[in-house]
Amino acid sequence: MSDTVLNVGPGENPTGRLTYAEQPVTLTWKDLTVTTSSSTAGQGVILAGVSGYVEPGHMLAIMGPSGCGKSTMLDCLAGRTPRSLVLTGSLLLNGHVSKMSHGVSASRHTGRTADRHADCVRDTPLHSPSASASCDVARGQGEGLVTLEAVHPTLLFLDEPTSGLDSAAAFHVMAAVRSLAERGRTIVTVIHQPASEVYELFDQLCLLSKGSVIYFGAAAAADAAFSAAGLPCPANRNPADHFLHCINADFKPEASDRAAAADGKHGNVDRNVSALISQYERTAKTQVLADVSRLSAPGVKYVIDAENTPSSITQAMVLSRRTLVNNYRNIGLYGLRLAMFVMLCLCIGTIYLKLGNTWLDSYSRTALLFFIVAFLTFMSISGFPAFVEDMAVFYRERQNNYYEVSTFVISNTVASAPFILIISIASSLVVYWLVGLNYSGARCAWRR
Repeated sequence: MSDTVLNVGPGENPTGRLTYAEQPVTLTWKDLTVTTSSSTAGQGVILAGVSGYVEPGHMLAIMGPSGCGKSTMLDCLAGRTPRSLVLTGSLLLNGHVSKMSHGVSASRHTGRTADRHADCVRDTPLHSPSASASCDVARGQGEGLVTLEAVHPTLLFLDEPTSGLDSAAAFHVMAAVRSLAERGRTIVTVIHQPASEVYELFDQLCLLSKGSVIYFGAAAAADAAFSAAGLPCPANRNPADHFLHCINADFKPEASDRAAAADGKHGNVDRNVSALISQYERTAKTQVLADVSRLSAPGVKYVIDAENTPSSITQAMVLSRRTLVNNYRNIGLYGLRLAMFVMLCLCIGTIYLKLGNTWLDSYSRTALLFFIVAFLTFMSISGFPAFVEDMAVFYRERQNNYYEVSTFVISNTVASAPFILIISIASSLVVYWLVGLNYSGARCAWRR
């Protein structure tokens, strides 16, 4: 089948076709298996034959106990499989081989760490001016900042976006994400243990345990599936809490729970998982595979519109502006360095106070200049913590292919130059007049 481009009405788009930020995306995966090999522990299976799909206008939640393979599955779907893992199976985007590595057709965001660049990113999309960044921000009593950023809003991957948020903030964030899905986006999210009101926002659920699928389908029908397996959800209990309580084998039941463990309904986790897998394979897996096959038929290919990609100069200008704002706001990056260096130059200036013109004073001037330049270089290490934070943002944005490494280096250099210049001039003026390098001032760009 030849590759096609979805046409629209002549009045809707001057190019006569949808941009890559407007194209619907159907993501399907079949028999995804992820293994890892270790020289000490041998080969281990992280995901075992996982199949599923998500269509435009839907929001899929991937849930399960810690260590069940949720984040690994999300990384595989987003084209981020680590090199240490071996991935087999098929992954299709609108029925075509997916090329989502480096964010060619998707944006992935993790909510586990605060993004201190969110205020700037909200108004300065780096990859596509036509697909402006959709940034829904939730603040938890001034202590956290989670941004759900969709520079490519058609397909969005979220890794625990509600981590660190209170229940109200988590609901508002996920409600905003749900509104994106209702406008035709395709959303896949890993969520650990949502509140009941957050769980109701999902229309699809993929439940994992030890790398295997124990349920895939409508989130509203999961309770019925558990009931059919002999694990009904008690009244007035959060379904998400009940699901994880039944399949979490990390903790053995306490003495007070032995009665519940004896009846095999909640305490015997291995029996629960086996019953759920058997129930899924017997009643739902055949239909899921049929839906995957149906949705995997080649359709409208997701294309990249190169005309909407900004030039390297535009990317460098946007990055320089963002870095400049961050440098200005972070007083510890250059403000404290300026104060420390001025005080250090005052000390050095008093040590070499009023040098004369003898040969010994000439050697002292050489030592003075060496110390000034050396301290200016050595004290740059004080900016290393901020640089580590910048690199965390850089890695995420580079994986999304927002810009090249050279663009990041140039923008950082441009944004840092004014502050380094201020530090250099301020410290030089202090030392220059204390030491008496040239009383006329003709060589200091300063004339009386």
